Amino acid sequence: MLALVLAACNKDEKHTPDRPEPIIEDTVKQYSYWTVNEDSFSTNQVVANTYRSPGNALAVLRATDSVNNFEIYFTHLSRFPQSGDFPLQDSSIHYPVSGVGVYFLYHSTSYFIAYPTDHHLSAASVNGKGQYTLPPTWFYSYYHPEDSVLISGTFNEP
Repeated sequence: MLALVLAACNKDEKHTPDRPEPIIEDTVKQYSYWTVNEDSFSTNQVVANTYRSPGNALAVLRATDSVNNFEIYFTHLSRFPQSGDFPLQDSSIHYPVSGVGVYFLYHSTSYFIAYPTDHHLSAASVNGKGQYTLPPTWFYSYYHPEDSVLISGTFNEP
């Protein structure tokens, strides 16, 4: 009997449906989802960077795909916000003087927000990271302003 007890104590723990394998949060990236017209995209290949210099700060969240991606930048913020509504600024100048800019690459064409706009980017916290929601908003091609796309999405800090 003692041999059975000792054998049971040395047995490797098995992960079963009622005892799943633990998830290490640092290795799980949240996905970002967005729709351009009727095309839907999702990725967890997102990078988040912050930059600081005297009198200025910038937080940038961007997808790394070279054909279809997004970039969201918060000027004068040294970290990603986790609450609030942020008015969208002219993103054609790539990093506005203040506020939030949003830029998309769709089938290798750059699209920017039309300015002025009354649209906002909403920030929330999910698992201690920033989540940003963009309501349906019209974006325009920089080189062909008659080319427009309707974009909405939810973007997550990795």
